[in-house]
Amino acid sequence: MARVAKLLAASLVAGMVCVGCVPGTSGTDTTQQTAQKSGEPVTVEFWTINLKKNYGEYVEGLIDGFEKSHDDITIKWVDVPGTDVESKLLAALATDDVPDAVNIEDMRVDQFGESLSDLTPYFDQDELAPYIDGLVESVRRDDKLLAIPWYNGGAPVAWYNSSLLQEAGVGTDDLPETWDEALDLGQQVAQRTDACAFNALPTLDVLLSNGAEPLSADRTKPALNTPENAQVLEKFRAAYKDGTICPGAVSENIRNLPQTVANGMAAASVDGLPFQLLDIEKNAAKTYTDLAVGHAVTGTTGDFIIGGMQTFAIPAKSDVKEQAAEFIEYVTSAEAQLEFCKLVTIFPSTKDTLEDPFFTDVEVKSPADAARKAVVEELPKVKTKDLGTKVDLELDEAYLERIRAYMTGDQAAADALADVEQDWTDLLSKK
Repeated sequence: MARVAKLLAASLVAGMVCVGCVPGTSGTDTTQQTAQKSGEPVTVEFWTINLKKNYGEYVEGLIDGFEKSHDDITIKWVDVPGTDVESKLLAALATDDVPDAVNIEDMRVDQFGESLSDLTPYFDQDELAPYIDGLVESVRRDDKLLAIPWYNGGAPVAWYNSSLLQEAGVGTDDLPETWDEALDLGQQVAQRTDACAFNALPTLDVLLSNGAEPLSADRTKPALNTPENAQVLEKFRAAYKDGTICPGAVSENIRNLPQTVANGMAAASVDGLPFQLLDIEKNAAKTYTDLAVGHAVTGTTGDFIIGGMQTFAIPAKSDVKEQAAEFIEYVTSAEAQLEFCKLVTIFPSTKDTLEDPFFTDVEVKSPADAARKAVVEELPKVKTKDLGTKVDLELDEAYLERIRAYMTGDQAAADALADVEQDWTDLLSKK
């Protein structure tokens, strides 16, 4: 019965595509934990964002399922508008009135990190075993586990215009696996067709997939300026200047690049997100049917870097941490995440979920099917690009600004990385 309840509960929470860290009031005090140990009822406050309108009935069903197998625990659900999430959570954490189980995007974990519980006492090695290792490590800070992975948007994939590859003399059974191979193939495409190869910059994702450690071990100082990273930058600028990488790749408006697979001016996207295929299907149906889809290219580590994921955390001031941890484990179980993935086009953080026929028995009838198959094969090897600071987004923006200038100029790669390090030093000192 507990297993069934676990499944029902998690599927419900799974329906929360817009879930995030949501503030409210726990309504608990230090007597609750004691009361729970003596068998008296306690309340766990669970915060979500913008769910009542579209998922209200489902969330209520999830809560009912959990409560039926935990008759001494009541789940109090608080749902708030997405625009109010950050301010209300910060306000709640400044008081003793905190949520007990809260959904936070992993990039926000460090923003609230000092106010979150270490979950290590509640999730031992066996309880963490179902989750993808790289995702667990992404929310671990030194010896502290600040959150539990939930769902994500999937790993990157690659797609190629088969007609342009054929024109360049490249077969679709010989697609690149690494960035070096992609740059070599792309040069061939650019030289033999009227299209550039793809839009790409030597982003932090690229450096991470090559084993870079952008920060010092304590995450207080930049550590980007290495010969290995400089070599990556040099390869990408050479490819940009010889026409392999598309001219518009340096645009800040990445949502509206001038050369794309959809408009026929680019031959491929070698590290795109699966949902982007929907735009090609909608706006360039003929091109869509001609696409060859496979794994995204990656670096020397073989890891696939994802932009982020949804997680669950427990504020340090919660008085019912043990019960909140039970609820979190309940809603992130492999079975529960499977049910969620059947409702919404997302991907799980649990390995067993990926082994279900729902993911393994994918009949490839379209580029979207092929992309789904590729994502499932890649997920066990994913890591997030989380650097573990409160200013990750600012660090990424500062890096990209310098890299765009580097790609179009003549500055030495080491000098460009030195400039990035100075920017990062300033940002890290202000955090």
